[in-house]
Amino acid sequence: MATTAEKLVALRTENGLTQQELADRIFVSRSLVSLWELGTRMPDYANVVAMSKVFNVSAEEIVDDEKYAYSSGELGRLSEEVDELTDRTEGKLKDPGKVIREFLRKLSDKDRDIFMGRYFSAKTAKAIAAECGMREAAVKMRLARIRKKLRKIITEGDSHEVQ
Repeated sequence: MATTAEKLVALRTENGLTQQELADRIFVSRSLVSLWELGTRMPDYANVVAMSKVFNVSAEEIVDDEKYAYSSGELGRLSEEVDELTDRTEGKLKDPGKVIREFLRKLSDKDRDIFMGRYFSAKTAKAIAAECGMREAAVKMRLARIRKKLRKIITEGDSHEVQ
């Protein structure tokens, strides 16, 4: 299966666009497009949607929706920490999905909605703010706090032993 980076290169070249032309159409820098195509960075969902319109394909044809939220940087770093922690503890951790589900059950309804909106529905903070009747900055702050709580659970091994 092709990576997101490989898909972007293929779609851009199939459409006869240079990196600069794609960048101009979606209002980002050429260097950012280059980083996406090298696989160094992952485009945020808003840029994936913009590119899908330029290429006339669905967003899912560019990124794997199921894996997107975890690889998009915000949770991607947490995923790497889970992998490192698993290596150090020789697999004595619960399934990361189970850890996240347990974590979500402990969140307030509003925080759960924000987290799910961002990481499972891949919505922007601005869209979540509009839905929740909050300011975008407040949503971003809550997301940062939620990620910090999750990181603490992951790194401290809070009840992560295999049951």
